[in-house]
Amino acid sequence: MFMTDKNIIIILAGLVGFIWLPLICSILWKRPIVGAVVPFLFTGLEAIFINLPVLRLVTNIYPQDLIFVPMLIVGLIKGFYSRSGISKIALSLAILLVYSIVRGVILIGTDQIGESREDLYFFASILFFATSSISRIDKDRLVGYICNLGAVLILVAIFRWGATISGLAIASLWAETASQIGGGTPLRVLNASQALILAIVSILSIKFRSINRGSWWHRNAIYFTVPALLILQHRTIWIITIIALTILVLQDRQFRRKFYSYTLGIVTVIGIGVIIIGAKFVGIIKSSLEASSQSEDTLLWRLQGWQYFLSEGAPKSMHDILFGLPYGTGWERYQFGSFVDFPPHNFYIQEYLRIGLLGIIFLFLLYFYVLKIHSDRTIWGSIKNEMVAIQLIMFITYSSSPILGIILGLLAQDEPIENKFASEDDRMTSKSYSRILNFQSAGSPVLFTSDNSNTQ
Repeated sequence: MFMTDKNIIIILAGLVGFIWLPLICSILWKRPIVGAVVPFLFTGLEAIFINLPVLRLVTNIYPQDLIFVPMLIVGLIKGFYSRSGISKIALSLAILLVYSIVRGVILIGTDQIGESREDLYFFASILFFATSSISRIDKDRLVGYICNLGAVLILVAIFRWGATISGLAIASLWAETASQIGGGTPLRVLNASQALILAIVSILSIKFRSINRGSWWHRNAIYFTVPALLILQHRTIWIITIIALTILVLQDRQFRRKFYSYTLGIVTVIGIGVIIIGAKFVGIIKSSLEASSQSEDTLLWRLQGWQYFLSEGAPKSMHDILFGLPYGTGWERYQFGSFVDFPPHNFYIQEYLRIGLLGIIFLFLLYFYVLKIHSDRTIWGSIKNEMVAIQLIMFITYSSSPILGIILGLLAQDEPIENKFASEDDRMTSKSYSRILNFQSAGSPVLFTSDNSNTQ
């Protein structure tokens, strides 16, 4: 009996996986920062190329799977031995996720396992970073990486807007995938998750300006990200950005004092942009904004879907209410005169249906514990409230993303983690950096301090 080409490919992939999985797990174990850098890289590549290559074996295998699956494995092992309460909450969410995936494979088959991919990336990121020991220096490096990712997204958006205005044939690449990049309007050349990164970069840029540190881009990114967000027309991202900036105004005295200068700078950039790009693009923006403000179809479509999933499509048995329906169950329903098979565009409803009421309880417990942790020794601690608000609001109308999982895991890590797997080098680096940050004398190399220390 001869093996088919497909069987040979599966066997070879299994052999490669046998070598690859321990290798990647070992790297992540020793250098957890790799678990953030690689997803940032994939996010940038996905923004540039729209669709990354997929390998079809037992199920579709995406490039991101090669990093997030090992992150989940390492996180599960570390979480089991961790004595941190917040790590146990993250571990519980991951266990519920794995349980629902296994149920789906047993009851439905491997063809539908892809439905869990988005949640796997998110919860794997949370668990991995909540249970890993990352020095504060590396945490600050991650801030720079996110800001640089924002620069890449800005350049991608500018190129796509230019191609759209010029009528270049290449514009059809993202016009044909409008469902992936924002609902069909020619100006939504980035999807909501990518636009959210620009909102996060805006907050980080303000922090960099407050302490007068970082590169030119880090300190001035807000003058480019905010105009870009206005043009992209993701209304939920607008609301998120406004609320995050409002929280920042209430908490940061320096930002309050410089608020008008920020506004003037943004208006100036917009004015220069109008002069450069000309009237044609301004007309496109104006007509698109008018159509966007008058359209209620998207909201009504979502509300109708939410109503279905909380009534006819809701779990019925006590087991399914507590643990959710297995991944692969699908999202098929009848809406607006046709059958559709899309997620509900509400992360809370989506997770209730897949990891159950227990999953929702653990999720809110996680955010509660993150808000309880008092730490402003890194930039993540100083913008903790803004980052939590961004996620809680985003999840009302959108699903999760790996970047949000990474940030939430980093926020959770601000609690002292008693983890037997933390390397001695990481422990010593973290302790040394803490002494530097606590040394508040003149000339000390403090990167991120509390509002009071900034204003003394």
